[in-house]
Amino acid sequence: LLTGAPVLLLDEPTNHLDISGIEFLESWLVERRQAAGKAALVVSHDRHFLNSVCDQILDVSSGVIEEYPGNYDAYRKL
Repeated sequence: LLTGAPVLLLDEPTNHLDISGIEFLESWLVERRQAAGKAALVVSHDRHFLNSVCDQILDVSSGVIEEYPGNYDAYRKL
C-alpha cells in the first residue's frame, strides 16, 4: 500500500481486518482513486465493501468478461 503503485490487486482484503481497519481501507481506496486516478482490482465476498469502493464490476464467466458500471448493487440490478 505504501509503494504508490498505479494498480493494486487485492484478494479478500477484508478477511482479517476489524471494522476500523475495513473503514480505513474503504476510505483510503476511494480517496486514492478520486485524487490520484489509481486503480484497484478487488476480489471480495464482502458486499458492503464492494459497494463502498467499486465504481465498475467485471464479471468473468466461462472465459468471457462482462463490464458493468457502478457498484455491486448496481451490478446485481443489471
